[in-house]
Order: sequence, then structure tokens, then C-alpha cells
Amino acid sequence: MTRRSGKPSERELWNKINAARKLIEDQEWDAPNPGKLDDDLRGLEETFGTEWATDEDKLFLFSEALSEITAGDYCETRNQPEESRELETAGLEMWKFKWQSQKDCFGKCVMWMKFSVIGTGDKGPLWIYSLHIDHPPPEQE
Repeated sequence: MTRRSGKPSERELWNKINAARKLIEDQEWDAPNPGKLDDDLRGLEETFGTEWATDEDKLFLFSEALSEITAGDYCETRNQPEESRELETAGLEMWKFKWQSQKDCFGKCVMWMKFSVIGTGDKGPLWIYSLHIDHPPPEQE
């Protein structure tokens, strides 16, 4: 994989978001680290008193998140996607988004989602790494 230089364009970001939406619609998703993603979803259950136990529930949740994110919500500390180090997705770019949700299922909180997608969604699956409430860095004392 060639290393990119600089921030992705708005068009590239929208291509990745739209590819992710298409793959969720087609129910083509997986978690490279299911335990981590399950921890995130349990956190949402505990915070909002909802259940996200079945694949159908998870699909709804991911679809709701992807319906809200925009290219302007791209959130990367080094201005470019980080490469995954998970065994199944090693080398794939991870796309990170932070947004102010308007959805009740997220308590209208600031949310964070990270995923990888190959191309424009014609090759699945959508790899979902995390979906959780934004965790601001601890305050310096």
C-alpha cells in the first residue's frame, strides 16, 4: 500500500462515507476486533438503557451513525488516515469521524466512529473498529 501525503479531499471522504453506507445497506460488515466493538456497544447500552445484542440491532445502530456523519466530521490527528494493525485489516486506512449526533439512540451526544472500506464499496465488507461516545482527553492539572 502506498503511503498518502496530506489530508484526504472532501470528495474522497464522501466516497468513503457513501461506500460505508452502501455496505451497511447490503449488510456487508464485520468487526476486525469483535471484543472491542462489543465493549463499545455495551457502553452505549449502559449509558442509554438500550439493547444492541442482535446483528439486526447493530445494523440499525451503524446505519444511524453513518446517516449522520459528513466529510466535515472527519477527525484525524495527523491529518491523514492511520493504517490498521488488526490482523484481518492490516494496512487498510481507518476513517475516523466525530460528530454531534441528533439521534435519540445516541442520546444526542458527540459520537465517534472508526471504519475501513476498500474502494467505493463494491468490495466488502465494511470493517467497523469502534462506535462510542466521544471521550475527551483528560484535563491537565
